[in-house]
Amino acid sequence: MVEVDIFKLLNRIGALVELKAKRLCPVDEGFLMAHIYHRVEGNSVIIYTDVEYAEDMEFGMPPDPAMTEDKEQAIKEWAHRVTKGQNEGLAYGVINKLKTRGSNVETGDVGTPQNPKKNFVGRYRPFLRPALHQSMPEIKVMVMEAFK
Repeated sequence: MVEVDIFKLLNRIGALVELKAKRLCPVDEGFLMAHIYHRVEGNSVIIYTDVEYAEDMEFGMPPDPAMTEDKEQAIKEWAHRVTKGQNEGLAYGVINKLKTRGSNVETGDVGTPQNPKKNFVGRYRPFLRPALHQSMPEIKVMVMEAFK
């Protein structure tokens, strides 16, 4: 009879998927990437983040015609950072698109793990689901080895 330490196995799987999610995560200043974690609960492993905007990055967001001034300011600051002050117009294009069309969620089109969609600034959006899908071959090997 094979004795398997399920907690240890799930922890290894969680660490693998967490690392992959961090590699796939869109990065501006690295806050979201630094706040991706895993934990084992019973016979499950949970990969998660508590960052407020993570859901928008993973799934897109609906149009927001009533965008707050604070959110607009945050986008302007982001555009200034990523273009090093060279393209202040980028912020206005992004704000307009988010107000009128949102980002991918209106069609449910966030791509697949093999072909993730790019957002309006050219970065991949989903990072948690593709991390799991891309980790599946390694997870299968871990499980097979654990039960040999």
